[in-house]
Amino acid sequence: MTGDAKKYPVWLGLGANVGDRLDAMRTACNMISGLLKTKIMEFSSVYKTEPVGYKDQPFFYNCVIEVRTPLAPEILLSGLKRIEREIGRIPRGVGREREIDIDILLYGDLAIKNDLIEIPHPRMHERRFVLVPLAELQPNAWHPVMRMTVHELLAQIPFDQSVVRAFDSSSLEDYISYKYYG
Repeated sequence: MTGDAKKYPVWLGLGANVGDRLDAMRTACNMISGLLKTKIMEFSSVYKTEPVGYKDQPFFYNCVIEVRTPLAPEILLSGLKRIEREIGRIPRGVGREREIDIDILLYGDLAIKNDLIEIPHPRMHERRFVLVPLAELQPNAWHPVMRMTVHELLAQIPFDQSVVRAFDSSSLEDYISYKYYG
């Protein structure tokens, strides 16, 4: 891509519940900012969240970051999965413990579903641990499939009563020393 390539707003969800959770998230942000011409724009607060599904595991730390990138969704996803592996994520199955998890929640206003990728994230509209930090950054972000804003999605998920509380008043930005590329 050239230096003047269009950069798209992308919201990523980060989560960890094994090991030093903040360090894993800090390392992930440092590595994300190292992806070709990808720049971190904004961070939500870090939230301590109750596991959904399998309850017999430690609470998660979750946050959302906004990045701008010229990378195509599939290329970005490939880079994020590589980062997870490099940080040491061990495959344990759906809903189980994670050293780090990085999901593409929204990629501009795109809706994509194929064998490699699904954007918006297919379960984000059901998860308070995603919607609360995303609403902190961008309550009016548009879900192109549900055709609702993040704020509207958050208001309609009363069945998810899981604990989602701010870890502290700081954002992840206070915990990392990332470099911007691009």
